[in-house]
Amino acid sequence: MAFAVGIVAGGGVAEPLFLQTVAAGMFFPMVGSVHAETQVHETVTVRASPLEENAQHAPTAFINSVDPSDYVEELETVADAISDTVGVSVRRYGGLGAFSTLSIRGAASNQVQVYFDGIPLARAQNEVVNLADLPLDALERIDIYRGATPVNFGIGGIGGAVNLVPREPGVAPYRNLSVGYGSFTTRKTTGTLAQTVGAYQLFGNLTYLGSAGNFRFRTDNDTPFNPWDDRKVTRVHNSFDSLAALLRGRREWGSGVSLDLLQDVFWKEGELPGRGANPSLHAAAGRLRVLHALRGRLAGWPTDTIDTTGLLFVTFDRNQFRDPLGELGAGQQRRTDDSWLVGANSTWTAYPAAAHALTLFLEVAREAFFPENEAPNAPQEPQALRWRATSAAQHQWELWPNILVLVPTLRLEWVNDASQGAWQNFGRSIPKLGREHVLWGPSLGSEWRVFEGVSVRANLGRYERAPNFTELFGNTGAVIGNPELVPERAWNRDVGLRAERRFSVADLFVQGEYAYFHNDVERLIVFVQRSAAIFKAENIGAARLRGHELGLRIRWRKHWLLDGNYTWQDLENRSFALGGIYRGKHLPGRPQQEAYLRLGTSIGPTHPYYEFNFVSGNYLDQANFDLVPSRAIHTMGFRYTWGEALELGVQLRNVTDNQISDVGGFPLPGRSVFATVNWHPREKRK
Repeated sequence: MAFAVGIVAGGGVAEPLFLQTVAAGMFFPMVGSVHAETQVHETVTVRASPLEENAQHAPTAFINSVDPSDYVEELETVADAISDTVGVSVRRYGGLGAFSTLSIRGAASNQVQVYFDGIPLARAQNEVVNLADLPLDALERIDIYRGATPVNFGIGGIGGAVNLVPREPGVAPYRNLSVGYGSFTTRKTTGTLAQTVGAYQLFGNLTYLGSAGNFRFRTDNDTPFNPWDDRKVTRVHNSFDSLAALLRGRREWGSGVSLDLLQDVFWKEGELPGRGANPSLHAAAGRLRVLHALRGRLAGWPTDTIDTTGLLFVTFDRNQFRDPLGELGAGQQRRTDDSWLVGANSTWTAYPAAAHALTLFLEVAREAFFPENEAPNAPQEPQALRWRATSAAQHQWELWPNILVLVPTLRLEWVNDASQGAWQNFGRSIPKLGREHVLWGPSLGSEWRVFEGVSVRANLGRYERAPNFTELFGNTGAVIGNPELVPERAWNRDVGLRAERRFSVADLFVQGEYAYFHNDVERLIVFVQRSAAIFKAENIGAARLRGHELGLRIRWRKHWLLDGNYTWQDLENRSFALGGIYRGKHLPGRPQQEAYLRLGTSIGPTHPYYEFNFVSGNYLDQANFDLVPSRAIHTMGFRYTWGEALELGVQLRNVTDNQISDVGGFPLPGRSVFATVNWHPREKRK
């Protein structure tokens, strides 16, 4: 398979064949040519009110929380849940289980940090997190920080941060069993158990998800200017199976003293169809992720006015890719890439006075990358190592009680990267390389509580991203490393209004939000073409990201719900790459306008709902020649409840069978039906 040449600037970072091959299911660095990546925005509004806990370390940030229980009857994934948030875009390289990336406010996918209970999930090799490998059912909530990073996270993100918060063990016992089935032989089974045994609180979740992925789609047969050979075909070689297990245990001693043990395991095996027109029939990929964490909390230690939290974590990732016939354009591949991450951090929060809260955060982490390719005559890449140390301090200062709050924050990160040996690349020997970066990020947030239920928030911050291993050291494929790269830098600004009001007489609750953001990103790393198939990373990209975000939620008499939002954004490519020929163009894959509406009601035990998504036309190329038409997606569903223990959910997605794709050549499913049965005898649904 041949791949076209392209550079994506914006949110600006180039995302070459790594993402094309990963999109097909690989999780490895570039080993062939480069292909321009495109993206389709889908913005919808969060269904759950923000929780107080997620604002403790970013009190003035624009935060949304997603409640996974809202998706129990919809057979949806983390990618679907996150895309239901204002300001967030999820790019999918196929149907359920296919590689999916995240963008916030137009930032590139490697500029958004993704965490699991405060533990970073991005790896230093490429930093792109595959949302399809993040199970939903064991989560308590998903916290999304638009354009800001909490002080207690180890890595700052130019575009913001996402934290997947696992469900906590509790005193009350809880049992749940859910079974789902739907179009394309999609099946899902989830079991959850929470129990107290003596002084220990325990929680466990086991989730299986799989699909044949054999949906029908329309293909242009790789001849976009000849509509006469377009036809409908069935997606082949697209099945996958995955299994996720989460175990948590907690021991408490008195008030505010606890010890938590967490273990998360994820396994997945899947076929890789590649692009739609000429699919591969033999390529496959697998993944194993094992995460261990131990967290301790001490309230009132070392003094009565200080709370202390400590965290130890170890993460192992193994990604396997098999392409025996070289059908995906990178030659024969038998790769096994292992990554180890070991780290520890501690957070101290002091309350010296009623109007002040001081937070200090320290973290040290070591990550090692071990690539291996067993294909005949395949060049070997060296191991790579990253040391990282982070310190951050924050002062929450209430200047005017219950009216005005200022939150200055200072973050400092030290990053040391090194390749562990020499290798052959493009006919020459690449010696052992190393590089050290110091990143610093001051920010200032403020909140003015105009009156009860109404507040104005504003934030200004400086954020940086260190180059990853592929950008610094290259690989054995098409990328020449550049150890002289400097970190990407951004100035993020936003201001907005949040309001909520409950009218007890009419039993009416109204919640609204407006935000304007203006971010300037500089020194973006783009891959510049040096020859027909060789690229080198350079700091010559730039982007200006501006937009308006509007959300509204209305609930009346607990029986009617209206949830919607509208997004307008101007994402300008200001890069000088390739002589600046794309400077002033709209960044590809980011539509200018999006709208979402959800309307739901309750009629006795039946709870029907309707969803509408609109995405305006957007460009697939940097020159803004290839335009994808606007699209409207309709979804209908209902949930039926028997007593307090049993629920049935049915959902009809894409009612009009709109043939769409987020990325050129990677089709998404059309009309589909899914049904679930959920049994939870000891807990009423929220």
